[in-house]
Amino acid sequence: MLQIEKIEFRKTRDFGTIINETFALIRANFLILGKSFLFIICPIIFVLSTILIVFFNNAFSLIESASKNKQDISQLFTPQFIVLCAIFFLLFIILYSIEYAFIEIMSYETLMIYSERGSADYTIQQVWERLKKDFWKVFITFIGRGIIVLLTFPLFIIPGIYFIVALSLMPFLRIKEKIGFFQSVRRSISLISGKWWFTFLVFIVLYIIFASIVGIFTIIPQWIIQAIMMHSPNQIDFKSLKMFFAVIMILQQLALFVYIIFYYAIVLLYYTFVEQKEGTGLLQKVESIGNSNAE
Repeated sequence: MLQIEKIEFRKTRDFGTIINETFALIRANFLILGKSFLFIICPIIFVLSTILIVFFNNAFSLIESASKNKQDISQLFTPQFIVLCAIFFLLFIILYSIEYAFIEIMSYETLMIYSERGSADYTIQQVWERLKKDFWKVFITFIGRGIIVLLTFPLFIIPGIYFIVALSLMPFLRIKEKIGFFQSVRRSISLISGKWWFTFLVFIVLYIIFASIVGIFTIIPQWIIQAIMMHSPNQIDFKSLKMFFAVIMILQQLALFVYIIFYYAIVLLYYTFVEQKEGTGLLQKVESIGNSNAE
C-alpha cells in the first residue's frame, strides 16, 4: 500500500494544490481502486464490450457480403435493420450510463471511506456496500443532469458548457450531503458560483492529461481503422478489421478508469468551495480548540 502524508479535506486549495492532491489521492487509493474496478466495473465492461463486438461484427459481415456480391450497401438499411440498430443503441445507452455511474460512485465512495478512516485501509466489500446503497439516487442524478445539459446545448453552446461545469458537483452532493435532486442542482450552482472559470480551468487541464493517457490506447488505433476504411471495401481484410475493432472496443472501456481523475478532483473542489464560502473546516478547528481548552 502506498503511503502519503494524510490529506486534510476541509481546507481551501489553489489550482496547483487541487491538481497535485488529486494525483496524490489516486496514488494512495490506487490498489483498492484497481481491485474495485476489476471486480465491480469490469463485469459491466465485459457485457457492454460483448454487445458492441457482436453488433459490429455482424455489421462488418453484412458489408463484406455486400461488397463481394457487388451489392449497393444502402440496400442493407432495411426497416428491420434500422429497428435492430435502434434497440442496440438504446441498450448501449442504458449500459453505458450504468457503467459511468458505477465509476463515478466508486470514485466518491473510496474517497469518502478514505477521509473517514484517514488511510486506504478498507476493502472492496465496503466500497460495494456503499455503492449499492447510493446507486439509484446517483444514477437518476446522472440521467437528470444529462437531460438538463442536452436541453440547453441545442439552444446555444455556451449555456450547455456552463451547465456541464455548474452541475458537476451534483452526484457527490447527493452522496455527501444526502439531499434531493433539485436541491443538488441549486447547491451545485451555488457552490460553483463565482468559481466557474476556476473549475473550468481545472477540468481543461485534467482533460488534457486524460486525453494524453487515453489517446495512446484508443485514438491512435481509431485513426488506423479510419485509414483502412478509406480504401475500397474490396481491399479490406474484414477478418482482421473485426479483430482490430474488438480490441479497440475493449481498450476504450478499460480507459474509463482514467475518469477517476475528474471525480477525485470534483471532491477536492467541493471541499474547497464549501470551506471558502461556509468555513465549516475552520469552525470545526475552532470548536475542537475550545473543547481542548475546556478540558
